[in-house]
Amino acid sequence: MRDPIKHLQRLPWLTLLQVALVTLLFAVGIELLLGVASQSIPAIAAALNLLAGNPLLGIGFQVAYAAGVGALAVLCLERMARSPITTGQLWGLVPCLLLGIAIAIPLKLLPLGWLGLGEGSLGGIIVGIFWKGQPYWRSFRRW
Repeated sequence: MRDPIKHLQRLPWLTLLQVALVTLLFAVGIELLLGVASQSIPAIAAALNLLAGNPLLGIGFQVAYAAGVGALAVLCLERMARSPITTGQLWGLVPCLLLGIAIAIPLKLLPLGWLGLGEGSLGGIIVGIFWKGQPYWRSFRRW
């Protein structure tokens, strides 16, 4: 049996952190644009109020948004990775994104609060990463 600690040490953590940073910059940009647009366009403000007012819609949208962020992270990883993408790298992307979110929340970079450290965001990020990263699952057998 292989040593999982050595496998974790060999992951390209710097690349994964860079991917998470680029992905979160996109997410911050989207939230900022929607925040500004909601102040000037009443239809967007009404839609955001509907999402905030209905708990079921709000949670569903939060999970879907987090899944989109996870899928975007895999797209960025495909562009930035220097080696073939493995399942371990996909799993390594999850804590990198969560670390970025944990840093962005106190800095108030996510004004609408769609990304967080709750179960909805965590589940959405994992679903998005592994939905978009499905072609790279075959490397799981080599773990």
